Amino acid sequence: MERPELTDAAALGGAAVVRATWGGRSDPELFEELVCWFGRGDPQARSFWARRLEDTATALADVSGPARFAAAERDIWSERVRLHLEQLPDGERERAVAELRALTRDGTG
Repeated sequence: MERPELTDAAALGGAAVVRATWGGRSDPELFEELVCWFGRGDPQARSFWARRLEDTATALADVSGPARFAAAERDIWSERVRLHLEQLPDGERERAVAELRALTRDGTG
């Protein structure tokens, strides 16, 4: 998979995380879809990522300058998504990118 495709998918993922967590889990369905996407079928991974996303939701709920903070969170999560994708085997990576695009088309893309 080419680097631009990973970068584009990572940007979609970062934006989806902010949308799902803005104001403290403002989009619970997308939140759960992201937990599943990051978890890739592993219950421990799902739990880990659910906590990370909850932390982001809490931070975005308690911020006084949300737009600037949300942009920073989007960038942080974009990098996390990119790293997550890079560690997957090629076939799994392609499937994960397709899944991410599909879930972002449903509300964030």
